[in-house]
Formats: sequence, structure tokens, C-alpha cells
Amino acid sequence: MLNPLSPKGKITSNMNTDFNKIRDEVKEKSIVSFLSEMNYEPAKETNNNYKYSSPLRSEKTPSFIVSKAENRWVDFGGSSRSGDIIDLAKLLWKTDYRETVIRLSKTDYPLFEKTVSSDPEKKEYEVKEFIIEVKKGALLSYLKKRGIDPNKVKGLVGELHFKFDYHKKHLFSLAFKNDLGGYDLRNDMRLLNKITLGPKHFTHIKRGYSTLTMFEGFIDFLSLESDRPLKSDILVLNSCSLVPKSIPILKDYDKVYLMLDRDDGGNFATNMVQENSTTSTKDLRYLFEGFNDVNEWIVSKQNQPNHDPQRA
Repeated sequence: MLNPLSPKGKITSNMNTDFNKIRDEVKEKSIVSFLSEMNYEPAKETNNNYKYSSPLRSEKTPSFIVSKAENRWVDFGGSSRSGDIIDLAKLLWKTDYRETVIRLSKTDYPLFEKTVSSDPEKKEYEVKEFIIEVKKGALLSYLKKRGIDPNKVKGLVGELHFKFDYHKKHLFSLAFKNDLGGYDLRNDMRLLNKITLGPKHFTHIKRGYSTLTMFEGFIDFLSLESDRPLKSDILVLNSCSLVPKSIPILKDYDKVYLMLDRDDGGNFATNMVQENSTTSTKDLRYLFEGFNDVNEWIVSKQNQPNHDPQRA
């Protein structure tokens, strides 16, 4: 083991200290300036954010957002990646962490090669049957594991039977239908978890109320609905990238309650709604402070002794 008191140990320690100092200085650099120096300019600017066509992938509608106040970015498309300037540069340059920091510490940035592939994850499939009531034991167990009582969400989530062209086996999954006929899937199987079959779109559930509650994903909605039925109409985005398309719906309501995730994507999406909606909005994420999303909060509450789902 290297003795930290030896001359060699001191040199190593100093090198680490110098690198940490460089890293901290690099993190303060403007992401907008970084992109601009590589001839990459925003498509739109608001009071709080810059909106770009993603430098990480090809897209028709800009959905890559940089926060002015936080100097952080989020790519709403694909896997909704987010981070600081180092995280972004690592992805663009395809370099390791240390090399990325060193490159950013210099004034002359190397250019990056823009991604041109469209959607390599897209797969051909065939829907066999959609059952409005979940019956498979594995799917019922998955719902219960996520804090959802299947009896309390009947008619809100179904069971989809389908197959991929490249996969001969018959498959099934929980399926939440969106307004364009696509299905968001959830399942314990990694192959089927968090994918969409058909067009990606939001799900608007009309119940005749003058208020609307907005969720990021359907598991969040179902877990809260199971815990205490919501007296409002519902909008499940199914992806934060669909916020711009959902804005026109909000004008039909007196009040919109926001229960999006407590992460970069949820922060940007919440800000986007509040900036662009003419309807009064209220951010309710303080209710599950300390948790990433509604579902984590509900599951934690249910694990507490003497939990009463009807109590506020």
C-alpha cells in the first residue's frame, strides 16, 4: 500500500486536489455557451429555459432543454437523460470522466459528431388481444408490489397479449392505453418494462370534473388512485416530452394539479406547464418530498404501521 506520507503519496494527493479544483471550475461553465462554441444554437428561448433539437439523437420536434438557473440539461426524448455539462460532454465526445473534464478545462473544444440514427429501438409487433381486466397472476403480483390494489383500478389498466416479429414466444404485460391507441407496458420482465407499443401519446381520462391532475407515468396515477380515489379528471403524460402537446387541454379546466417526478425531467416539465398554461396550476410535489415519485411515496406509506388510505 502506498504510504500517504511519502513524497510519492504527496504528489498523488496534490494531483487529485488539482483535478477536483479543475472539475469544480468546469461544472460552472455555461452549457449554452459550450453548445454555442460548437455552432449549436437553441431553437427557442423562454424566461427560464433554452430549447434545442437534441444533440444526442435525431428528432423533428426540439425536446432538449437547458435550464438557465440550474445550468443543467434534460433530454425529454428517448430515456429522458439529464445532467450537468460534464455528463453532456461525455456523451457527445464519448470520452471517460477524467478526459472529459480535461477537455472542458481548455478553451478550444473539439467538435462532436451529431447522432443521425432515428430510432434503433423500434421493433415490429403484433397485438393478439387487449383485455380490460388484469387476470394473469404475475401481473396482479406486479401491481401489488407497486402498492396498487387491482380491485381499485379495474378498467384503468389492462392486460395486453402480443408478440414481436423477431420473437416467436407469446408475450403479455400490463398495458395502459393512450389517446392514440398505443400502449405503455410495465412488467417484471426487463424486455417488457417501460416500452411503448404503437404511437407514444398522453392519456386523458375525463370524469366530468373542473380540475385536472397531471402525472408523469401511469404507475404513479394508479398507485394514488388505489390509495385514495381522485376527485378530478386525469392526464397521464406517459413521457415528459409530451408536455407541449398537452398544454391546450389545460385551458378547459379551472385548476391543474401537478404531480410529476422530483427529478430534472419532472422539474423542467413542471416549469414548462407553469410557464405556458393560462390555467391556474399548483405543484403538489411537496406532498412526497424525499421521494422521487408518487409511487415511491405510496409504497413507503403502505409499509408504515396503521396506514389508513382514506386519511389525507
